[in-house]
Amino acid sequence: MACILVGAFVATANAAVLTIQPIKICDDGGLNCANDTEQTFLAETNKIWAQAGLTFSYLPFTTTNSSTFLSLDNQGEVDSLFTTAPGAAANPLVISMWFVANHFDAFGEVNTIGGNKIVIDEVIFGVNRLDTIAHEVGHLLGLMHDDPGVDVDFLMRSGSDRVTPSVIGDITPDGAGLDKLTAAQIKTALADPKVSAVPEPATSALILFGLGGLALARRRKMARV
Repeated sequence: MACILVGAFVATANAAVLTIQPIKICDDGGLNCANDTEQTFLAETNKIWAQAGLTFSYLPFTTTNSSTFLSLDNQGEVDSLFTTAPGAAANPLVISMWFVANHFDAFGEVNTIGGNKIVIDEVIFGVNRLDTIAHEVGHLLGLMHDDPGVDVDFLMRSGSDRVTPSVIGDITPDGAGLDKLTAAQIKTALADPKVSAVPEPATSALILFGLGGLALARRRKMARV
């Protein structure tokens, strides 16, 4: 009986988790930091990727002082940011995410498909692009743009014609059902080594509590024999 209970707890104790190191770029003097209020659209991103059973975990924000990287005015500066990677996470399985005041050509960009670096223009918070981070992370999990292979209500459709949600209630499976993922995309994303199965704290505590209860009951039974 104990084995059955423990097995059930263990089966629910694991979740696919993706860890992100967020980095605010400030000017050389440490002022005028991008995304100074430390927004992440975490609830929206988690709801989108719940289709894959994937949850995002953000480490505490850090800062990097660089007026050059605060405003990325051309592709050369973007490439230089990814190459020098100031403040990047030491663990290659953790995604390093830089927030900048301006990206010359996009809301976000990744270093490569399947990579571990991403830059986000803080303008997404001003214009309410709720799914930009989820979309760009999709690239880091090996997903390409699928235009015109999937409809405009799918997450990996290009941002130029993707229908984006204006409120969290329009993210699939609710409302307008936006930001869908295909079964093939989910399989590819979950196979990425950056996605790891870790115990959820609340469930881990439940497991320990359950094991402690079983041990206590066994001791009491032995004492009565």
